[in-house]
Amino acid sequence: MLWPSAQGTSCRAVSWKIASTAGRRKSKATRWRYTSTSSVRNSAGPASKRCVVIHRDDLRHALAIQQRLLRMVPLLSAIGSRIAGLGEAERLALRPSLATARAHLDAGTEPPPDLADAVRSLPLDASDARAWQQLIHDALADMLTEMLTLWSEVSRIEAALSGKAKLAPALARTVSETRAFPLNPDIDHAARIAAGILVTYALLCGLWYATGWHQGANAVLFSTIALAFFGGGDEPGRAIGMFARFALLATLLAGILCYGLLPLAADFATFAMMMGLFMLPLGVWAAVSPMATLLLAFGLSNINLQGHYSPPDFGTFVEASVASMLGIFTAILGAGLFRTWGVQHQLQRVLRIEAREIARLSRSPSRRLRDSYVQRALDRISVVTARLAAAGQIERSAGLLIRLRVGANVADLRSMGNALPADGRQATDRVLDQLRSEFDKPQPSSRLLALIDEALDALWPGDGSPGARPDRAIHALAGLRIALFERAPAWVPAT
Repeated sequence: MLWPSAQGTSCRAVSWKIASTAGRRKSKATRWRYTSTSSVRNSAGPASKRCVVIHRDDLRHALAIQQRLLRMVPLLSAIGSRIAGLGEAERLALRPSLATARAHLDAGTEPPPDLADAVRSLPLDASDARAWQQLIHDALADMLTEMLTLWSEVSRIEAALSGKAKLAPALARTVSETRAFPLNPDIDHAARIAAGILVTYALLCGLWYATGWHQGANAVLFSTIALAFFGGGDEPGRAIGMFARFALLATLLAGILCYGLLPLAADFATFAMMMGLFMLPLGVWAAVSPMATLLLAFGLSNINLQGHYSPPDFGTFVEASVASMLGIFTAILGAGLFRTWGVQHQLQRVLRIEAREIARLSRSPSRRLRDSYVQRALDRISVVTARLAAAGQIERSAGLLIRLRVGANVADLRSMGNALPADGRQATDRVLDQLRSEFDKPQPSSRLLALIDEALDALWPGDGSPGARPDRAIHALAGLRIALFERAPAWVPAT
């Protein structure tokens, strides 16, 4: 199956569903088609003459499911943060509504009409924080409704994908317009890796050309191998260093095999015995350390078996080994010239990318840009979380999810800008300008909190009537306030 690279893991998972149901379709030919293109033949070789490709309609259904699931992730995070901020009485009053939401979530049905009203009518404190509490209740009601609506659409699209039901015309039209999100290349990261490879290659080729060393090609070869296998990781120096240690050990063992054991072989029985002494321990080691396979490759590549055993000159063997190690250690130098190694650096790089993308969202309002950002942000979060887990720093991944919520709220706030009154639009613009100026700082400033409160004051009517205020913009501002200033006192409308 051929899938676009921008599709992600979830669409590949949906392909299992497609594969399992394709055989039950009435007309299999209408669901599957075969193609043989020059690009496929060039990449897969002449043996791959025909490739199964997912039908375009099935692909759009899978993409529609993926994009709705991605939209649910920041929603679930925001719902959790708002529930965590409720008081004990509010949580007790919310339990029946959450039970209703869970039942409809399990059934994959639309939210009931009275669910939002029940959440909005949660009890309020008799204090100045009533307006903030009501704002949280309204946002929570809208988010629960949106989440259940998205999940019901996912269930209906999955049923249509399985051939169990047909989509409603409006939803079918939306699914037919679904397109895959493009993936933005990390040009900076690729350029740094390429620069390291170029410097390594130039150094070794220059040495080879200047000295005429007949083992220079061996040094270039092993530096290329080291960078190709390990140069793109978070810590290429450590990985290539491990490769160098195994290569050095392999060289020593190859010398023992070629110049110590095999010269003792006089017939096939003694040859098999000598090879067994070398290969069997390494085979056992390879079961727990894949790098031990390198020792076998090194050792066996130096055997020169013809009609009789004639090993190369020992000086030539030593010279070739020195060239190999020179190439590997030069690769370590090249890998470290233009990059900083470690999980911490990778996390900081992801945060810088997040800052740039959120700044772009604050200038370019678009629902598709917002959804595309959520997809890329979740990809980055999944990659970084795996690295943080390996480093024992999994708790730091929560900050990445908070950044995701900030980006989604910024996109919502910018998309509503033109529909706001003049004073509200100016207030939200000041919030976005201040956010761009300090997004790289460790902690947001009190100035940003004051600007968010001023924007809430500008958009909140004096009587607080729900029908008179721009709810989406206010909810986006409240989301920014909760994400960036979780422990700040509740907002109180200006009198």
